[in-house]
Amino acid sequence: MTLPDYVGDVTWTLQMGMFGPQPLGALTLDEPPATNPWLWGSLRWLAMSLTACLVAVALADAAVGRRRARRDVVTTIEPA
Repeated sequence: MTLPDYVGDVTWTLQMGMFGPQPLGALTLDEPPATNPWLWGSLRWLAMSLTACLVAVALADAAVGRRRARRDVVTTIEPA
């Protein structure tokens, strides 16, 4: 849906195929809220960086756990 670039009241209709236009009421358009696009971009990069760090920690923990499990294996040989 594309809305006009002005502020105020607008009426809108919908026309589907061969049917006539159907009125859908009125809308009041206000100024769009001021947003900071840099904020959302920064948060996205922060979230991706944090995810990469957590993946690295999980992989390191898995590698250390495998080494520890190999060291804990005790082999005994008894004479016959």
